Amino acid sequence: MNTNESFVNSISAEDVAVLAQLDAFLDKTRQEYIKDLGALIAIPSVGAEAEGKYVFGKESAAALEKAIEIGDSYGFKTKNHEYYCASIAYGDKEEEMGIVAHLDVVPAGDG
Repeated sequence: MNTNESFVNSISAEDVAVLAQLDAFLDKTRQEYIKDLGALIAIPSVGAEAEGKYVFGKESAAALEKAIEIGDSYGFKTKNHEYYCASIAYGDKEEEMGIVAHLDVVPAGDG
C-alpha cells in the first residue's frame, strides 16, 4: 500500500467530503487564485525596520493587508494580529488545521 492509499484509508467519510469541497473550490477559483498570487508577488515586502504599528515595515504590512483582503474576498474569517501575522480561517469547528506561511521576501538582486 502506498502513502496515498494509506492516507485515504485512514480518513473519515466527513474528511473525504471536506477534501472534495476543497478540490471543487480550487478548481472553481484557480484563475482568481493566480491573479491574487500575482497581486501579492507585486508587493516588495522586504522586511524592514518597524515604522509605528508596522512591526516589519510598511511593505510587509501592505502584503499582510492584501492577504487579508484576499481572504475576505473568498469568505474566510480573517484577523490581523497587530501586523505580526494574520489568521485566515474557514469553518467553525473547534479543531483547526493551520498552514503557516510568510509574505516577506529577500531583496531583489542580480543573481
